Amino acid sequence: MAFDQERVNAQLRESANSIMERTVLASMREWLRMSSNHMAKFWPRWDDMEKVYRGYRVRDEEDRKASQKGQPQKIIVPFTYAQTQTALAFLMSVYTERRHLFELKGRGPEDVRNALGMQMDLDYQLQRQRFFLTLYSWLLDALRYGVGVVKAEWRTETEQVRRRRTAMPPPDDLMAAIGGMVQTEFDQEGVTEDVIEEMTSYEGNKIYNVSPYSFYPDPTSPLSKFQDGQFVGHEEVSSLAALRKREREGLYHGVQHIPREISASTFDARKRRVGADGVGNYHALGTAKIPDGKNIVTEVQFYMSPHDMRRKDPSMDFLGDEKYPVRFVATMVNDSKLVSLERLNYIHSRFTYSVGEYSPDTASFYNPGLAQTIDELQDLITWFLNSHVVNVRKVIQNQLVGDQSKLNMDDVNNDRRFIRLKDNVTSVPSIDRVIKQLDVRDVTAGHVNDIDTLSKLLYVTTGVNENALGQYSPGRRSATEARAVNSAAAARLKMHAQLFYYQAMEPLAEQLIANTRQARTEEVYAAILGEKAGEYPYEQVILTPEEAIVGGYDFIPFDPTTMSEKAFAAQQMQEILEMVLQIQDPQSLQHLDVDPARVLDHWFELVGIKNREDLRFNANGMQAQVVQDGQIPQGAEPVDDIFGNMLMQGVQ
Repeated sequence: MAFDQERVNAQLRESANSIMERTVLASMREWLRMSSNHMAKFWPRWDDMEKVYRGYRVRDEEDRKASQKGQPQKIIVPFTYAQTQTALAFLMSVYTERRHLFELKGRGPEDVRNALGMQMDLDYQLQRQRFFLTLYSWLLDALRYGVGVVKAEWRTETEQVRRRRTAMPPPDDLMAAIGGMVQTEFDQEGVTEDVIEEMTSYEGNKIYNVSPYSFYPDPTSPLSKFQDGQFVGHEEVSSLAALRKREREGLYHGVQHIPREISASTFDARKRRVGADGVGNYHALGTAKIPDGKNIVTEVQFYMSPHDMRRKDPSMDFLGDEKYPVRFVATMVNDSKLVSLERLNYIHSRFTYSVGEYSPDTASFYNPGLAQTIDELQDLITWFLNSHVVNVRKVIQNQLVGDQSKLNMDDVNNDRRFIRLKDNVTSVPSIDRVIKQLDVRDVTAGHVNDIDTLSKLLYVTTGVNENALGQYSPGRRSATEARAVNSAAAARLKMHAQLFYYQAMEPLAEQLIANTRQARTEEVYAAILGEKAGEYPYEQVILTPEEAIVGGYDFIPFDPTTMSEKAFAAQQMQEILEMVLQIQDPQSLQHLDVDPARVLDHWFELVGIKNREDLRFNANGMQAQVVQDGQIPQGAEPVDDIFGNMLMQGVQ
């Protein structure tokens, strides 16, 4: 029997304790327990990296006393913040310096034009969801914690919109048929009324940031190969209103059965870190009560054999009859209610997460990020500065040695500028015999130089040096040397950009392309491309055999860290056009079988000029004129200068 989604949904709506639900929940809890126990080993270290990155430290008693006296407190030197932000700025500039984040090229000559249509579709999807903010958080997690995670899924979102509609009067023959017996308010112009309609607000891929704290991969595979694991999942905090909205959209079922409390045994079975305030604080009186308005939503994607599940209970025949593992995706709320169970039917045949690391290494499960790489050096620099601050604070406190029998101690204890002698003291042989300041030396004066030495060692470790920071080290340097140093600094950071792209961003782009070709409707495609939909037909860009999508035979995401192929192709098109325009013999031009107008159209596409139609001659405008050799008006630009200038302005 094939998988029956309707029967699955019916069980989820009708019951909160079916055999199917208990079986799936038990497997999900076991997988999450196994993964969270492994991932929890890294959480304390990530907490430290978060505090260092933000420069946060807990004040001690010495800091509180210093604050009361108006003196400086100990700080965390923000080297980690500076290094992370500089590397992040470089990565963002590399990925966003072009007009298209995911530039596509065709694998074969028949795919070149179609790739441009798909690229316009992807640009629309990324722009609608402000993907560059998602990219920023994704890269920041990789630099700060060592790993960044995003999740992509296809969504069709609708909104109820109030719109004004005009209802036209019935035809005259219909009015004649009813004999005028029905009174109507229609006039010749119709009746205008306000109606509420359900309209599609967005159809496309949705890309979410997933916190590494609430990401649960299979620990039997390293993070760089998480797609090889049996399961992967994540959890987040959601409102009840959001759950009901997804239920109205047909994505969740049985939301009314969600419990507000989790038993202590279920709650304590695994470690968890989800939400800004954490859920570890919710445990009380033998149960874990979820705060009002919040729900813990956990999604797990996994392999499971329907045949093996049927052996546990023959009544679960509606899950399918495959004897081999197939992909499912299940969602539970508050660890107690299954609200969704579906086949993971994305044609790309992957888990829908994309994982990027700062420094991927398949030999280890997890690899540290930039913040952890420099953590020991950061601690040393912070200690040297704080010890210098503490020592200077002691030096300037005016520690005194005096004779209490001769001094008015009230003046001394209150740090008064004028210290009086006691009334019974009539003469003093020497002031040094009564009161004297101790001679204290600043033994930490050399710490500032030590910090400079350690910072240089830190620059060597990360490659984020003065040049990457936009500064130049002292000393004379020729222009050639400066270019060489800047190139070397950029090459070090560019390596991380390329690693992150090939590990995470390229697989994400392949998923986005596959999802778009699998689920994009023709109406939305036409609305996105507008007049260009005729040049890039829906039947060729979107509709394609499944094997072409699975195998990636058509479109290839182009590495954004390398020079754009479009600039090179535009230059070649320019040279071809110049050569064709110089041919005077019509027969020779015919033998070449090259249409100059089509070459020019393709050149416009490559340089990003979209209003090509506005530049064509029209019936009422100026007509083209043929000019004989030697009769070109004085001051006219040669064709190579014209296209050269346009190329410089159009190609990024």
